[in-house]
Amino acid sequence: MSSDYFFDDDFDDAALAEVEAIETAALQQAKAPAPPVPAPRRPQPQSLKSDSSIDMTFDIDESELAKLDDFVAQQYNEKVLQAPQAGPSSRPMNRTTSSNMLQTTLFGDIIPTQSAASKLKSPPSAAMQRTKSATRNIFGQQAPKTKIWDHTAFAQSGNKPKKGAKGKGKGKASAKDDDDEEEDSIELPVVPDLLEAKHWIFPTNRAKRDYQYNIVKNCLFDNTLVALPTGLGKTFVAGVVMLNYYRWFPEGKIVFVAPTKPLVAQQIVASHDTCGIPGYDGVELTGQVKSATRARFWQEKRVFYMTPQTMESDLASGACDPLDVVLLVIDEAHHATGDYSYNKIVRFMMAKNPHFRLLALTATPGNNPDSVQRLVDGLHISKIEIRNENSLDLKPYIFEKVDKFLPDV
Repeated sequence: MSSDYFFDDDFDDAALAEVEAIETAALQQAKAPAPPVPAPRRPQPQSLKSDSSIDMTFDIDESELAKLDDFVAQQYNEKVLQAPQAGPSSRPMNRTTSSNMLQTTLFGDIIPTQSAASKLKSPPSAAMQRTKSATRNIFGQQAPKTKIWDHTAFAQSGNKPKKGAKGKGKGKASAKDDDDEEEDSIELPVVPDLLEAKHWIFPTNRAKRDYQYNIVKNCLFDNTLVALPTGLGKTFVAGVVMLNYYRWFPEGKIVFVAPTKPLVAQQIVASHDTCGIPGYDGVELTGQVKSATRARFWQEKRVFYMTPQTMESDLASGACDPLDVVLLVIDEAHHATGDYSYNKIVRFMMAKNPHFRLLALTATPGNNPDSVQRLVDGLHISKIEIRNENSLDLKPYIFEKVDKFLPDV
């Protein structure tokens, strides 16, 4: 065969034996445990050799040591033994400032401060007085002070323009004095019938008119000025309002005032015959009735038909108690200007008893807004019910005028 494909290598047996011996020695050395490593030796301190040139002894004078002991004892007594102890002490206490520092002198001594309590001490002879605190309400705030009105003077004069004070301080002082006075509380002596007050009635013994129904509904709860043309039922509206207040307040008094006696008599018919107010509870009071008789009627009756001058006289004399009046009806209210009796009555009533209802009736409230405003202010009106010939709800009840010209015969 050719030598290109086969190698003829002959190894020496001695060389192979040496290789095996080397491998065996290496394996045995790997399996043998490693010898322990010796710990490092710590350096041993070396003793100093004695040197005769260095003197290691302390030679201190005993007197100096004694002075040092005395100084330590003195400082101990000042800092430790004289420190404040808990409990009562007769030794005065030094007060510190807000920064917890004591005030000292240049030599280190502490300056004792005088206590603030000794400065505020009052002489023992001075007796302590208890002060009275201001009256406060249940919510913790002080009750405001209000004015006291001179009701009688106000009813006679009304609102007057304030006069300028000559001195600058006089007006302020008088105003301040008025503010310091407290107003008397007004209590309602008339108790309503809560069962009857839950509803109101409108008479159906005659044909119902929508405008009358709507006007009555508003007059029951507001001081109302009713302006209706003549012949459209102003007295009926007043009678229905009087009937409901007659039912709501069994002990209250109802007053109807008119400037003339025929108007007073007309309202009596509308109230009793049409609205059903009992006749035994009503009475007509004019100037022809004596004052003693009127005073008796004010105690016995509940519905009063009278002239404004008569009521003004009874209010001034005390025969009529304004706290008992729950409804005041004023007919021909356009007369309530200036110092007419209507205005005086309303001023007196508002000063004594502002918790009453007012109904004002008129056919001509005024020709301009200023006159109507004076009427509203004088009677304390809060609502106006006005109708005229052009109102839609009055059209079915108003007859149109037809002018016919007859030829000359």
